Amino acid sequence: MWSLLWNKLSAQSSGEIISKTGFMLQLTFIDVLGWVMSAAAIFIILSAVNMKKAIGPLIIASNWFSLLAVYVFFIPDTLSYFLPALSEFIDVVDFIVYFTIVGLYFRLVRHVLGDQKMIAFAITLASLVMGLFLSSLAFQSVMQT
Repeated sequence: MWSLLWNKLSAQSSGEIISKTGFMLQLTFIDVLGWVMSAAAIFIILSAVNMKKAIGPLIIASNWFSLLAVYVFFIPDTLSYFLPALSEFIDVVDFIVYFTIVGLYFRLVRHVLGDQKMIAFAITLASLVMGLFLSSLAFQSVMQT
């Protein structure tokens, strides 16, 4: 996925560009930071409500769910790459997929925590905020190159 972004940016850029290796290292760092922040948020929230036994299972379930989410998001992103004329329709599909993934993540967290809705909501909200922060960080990192 990052290679497609690199190819698209390097074709559009007229300024100085860092190496492809540097580009990949920057975005790898952001991906690792996302995993660490997610695990830390789960640890902090579940420790605060005295549910430490659920930390491991929830981190494992979240990691597997993120793999599924990446593959699901790959479909509309790939369509937009190959069918740019349908970009508005694909944006709507992407929006629907995003909220579906968020809803499914909430259900997963709620299931792992034994139907603790408010705690599941807090973890889902923390994941959304971190995702938005990291997306912004990745975008700024890419645009500065």
